[in-house]
Amino acid sequence: MNNLPKSRIEYLSFYRAFAILAVIMIHVTSFPLIRVQQGSWKHDFYFILNTSSQFAVPAFLFLNGFLLFYNYYAMHGRGWIATFYRKRILYILIPYLAWSLFYYLFWQYQTQGNAWLNADQFMIRLITGNNYTHLYFFIIIIQFYVLFPALVHIVQHAKLDKWLILIALVSQVIFFILNNHWLHIQRTGVLFISYFLQFCAGAYVGMHYEHAVGKLIKKKWAITALFMVGSLLYIFAGKVYFHWLPALLPYKAYLNQVIYLWFTLAASAFLLLLANRIYNVDAMTWVKRALNSIGAASFVIFLSHPFFLALWRKYVVDRFGAYYHYLTLLGFVVVLLCSWGSYLLLAKYRRYTWWITGK
Repeated sequence: MNNLPKSRIEYLSFYRAFAILAVIMIHVTSFPLIRVQQGSWKHDFYFILNTSSQFAVPAFLFLNGFLLFYNYYAMHGRGWIATFYRKRILYILIPYLAWSLFYYLFWQYQTQGNAWLNADQFMIRLITGNNYTHLYFFIIIIQFYVLFPALVHIVQHAKLDKWLILIALVSQVIFFILNNHWLHIQRTGVLFISYFLQFCAGAYVGMHYEHAVGKLIKKKWAITALFMVGSLLYIFAGKVYFHWLPALLPYKAYLNQVIYLWFTLAASAFLLLLANRIYNVDAMTWVKRALNSIGAASFVIFLSHPFFLALWRKYVVDRFGAYYHYLTLLGFVVVLLCSWGSYLLLAKYRRYTWWITGK
């Protein structure tokens, strides 16, 4: 083991780009799913767009596991831990605090007509990730950061790297069963254990990068098929239970979990292969430049896009209801361009804006 920094994996910017585009799609289509009449083709259209993009958060957590173990697994001793947490405080926690305050005041203005700060309410929402709809992601990732040094130590010293995915799967299944029958925790989406398998799958790839990616490339068609079938199952699971195979309805909760894990793991592997493939293609230069820039901007895009989406809905979509569907879909492009442009502007002054943009 050594403490030398690892080389940068350039094509991961493409991976980030695809994942952040999926995040925007989820949020852009969330309102139409509520407002459009169920059973109509328009509702089905929005449902497919929204559901097929639900790999986004697990894919980002897969990538976090990948990069954390890729960069730190070979480190020996404990000297790296202080540096690790210093970077997370500066480039993750401080931006989270800043954006949480911004969104709390924005929410206050939207709902109460003022921008007064209720410190107690703000702190509760800060701790729970409830200052705006997307900020719960930071609560998940902070849990993984807290656990990470201990997890690295255990995997290193117990030689558990080859068993990590299986251990994560068993842990997640046990939690699911316990919660389904006894714990009844409602908000499991903010708990690290709900994504432990995806994180550890990424960790395994990070620990055995050359070998693991080589195997994925050799099995690219199988992974593509798994991704496509998993996507279809995830999208049409409701029809399977209620229309095609009603005998499966009593097992719906368990089958949903299996399908979700299948879909998100296959999507993460597929995105990795797709990003690698695009990077190694000589053509599509402008596409690669755009994806690379979007990937680099993904942190700021993630943080800022709900603000632009809220403005777009209030001042454009709601005012021109006759064009609701056109404006909703156009909103995807507008929100992307505004949040992407925000990054490009802030990045020019990163010396002063790091507390907003992260590293």
